[in-house]
Amino acid sequence: MAEFRCYGPFQVPSEKRYGGGRTVIRDDFWLSAPELRDLESNRGVYVFTIKPPGKSTHTPCYVGQAKRSFGKEALHNDKLLKYEHAMADYKSGRPHLFFLVHPKGKPNRTQIAALEDYLIMMGFAVNSNIQNDKGAKLPDWSIAGLIRSPKKPTDAARDLGRMFDFKSRKGV
Repeated sequence: MAEFRCYGPFQVPSEKRYGGGRTVIRDDFWLSAPELRDLESNRGVYVFTIKPPGKSTHTPCYVGQAKRSFGKEALHNDKLLKYEHAMADYKSGRPHLFFLVHPKGKPNRTQIAALEDYLIMMGFAVNSNIQNDKGAKLPDWSIAGLIRSPKKPTDAARDLGRMFDFKSRKGV
């Protein structure tokens, strides 16, 4: 089993544009932190997020896979356009990137793609406006008080959740 390592969040510089939108400034991003210099040449999955002011969590806006390297793919022109579309949904909030690094050695593209698909589905569960939903849709079932349910969990639902290590009632 491949164990991906998570790094971030790293704030992505942005600036306001004429007309009210915002754009990502990629200049020197990879040089902005020593840890980023090490991550730039790695492969795996990256997640572009917005952290709204006053919120304790980030909102996933785009999930991508880096088959060649994070440096060549995470801030590529086509991704910047997707990020700008995502930022347009928020009046304020700071953009960030998380990186899930594939273990050293020959990259397993199947595992990278599977992780990307999983995170897209999880992202869609909390943000239906995620930029790359790849046809993701939530199943048409829920578990009362545990998964995709606003109800308060019963003792049985809590026990089941602990047994399966469910951390969120919104989970997929």
